[in-house]
Formats: sequence, structure tokens, C-alpha cells
Amino acid sequence: MPRNNAPATYQEYRFDKVKQKINLLNETTILLSLLCNF
Repeated sequence: MPRNNAPATYQEYRFDKVKQKINLLNETTILLSLLCNF
């Protein structure tokens, strides 16, 4: 049972990391677009 759980937990961890990077990218894009509008 634990052996089956480990990959899922790792995938969730990786997925969270990817989501964090995407969120950071989105925030950066929004900030840049705001700066370009001024």
C-alpha cells in the first residue's frame, strides 16, 4: 500500500510545483502588462 502511495504523493508534489510556477508566470505577465499600459 505505501509503495503505491509514494508515486501519487510525488506526482502531487510535482504538480503543486508546476502550479506555483504557472501562478508566478501569470503574476509576472500581469505586472508587465500593467507596466506597459502606463
